[in-house]
Amino acid sequence: MQESIGVTRRVWFGQSVSHQDEHFAFTYVQLVSRQVRPARPPILLAGSGGRAPRRVARLADGWLPYPTKAQTYAEEWALIKQIAPRQLARPRTRRSA
Repeated sequence: MQESIGVTRRVWFGQSVSHQDEHFAFTYVQLVSRQVRPARPPILLAGSGGRAPRRVARLADGWLPYPTKAQTYAEEWALIKQIAPRQLARPRTRRSA
């Protein structure tokens, strides 16, 4: 996952990218159309438990949480914020009408 996210980010910024690993390989891939926004789209990762919070902190711009308990959500969000090298997008809560 880490490699594919890095490759995606390089392609998004218009670089011609070649890549090969055990999962996929390609040569000289480049976006044909120019991006409209100066920044790339955010990369959001979902996950809860185990290594997921650390993976989010290391690789993502935001978190799509799905812990089943409020306490688990609070603990994982605190861990992500502690580890993250940059400010992550705060997860949005959905409110019922």
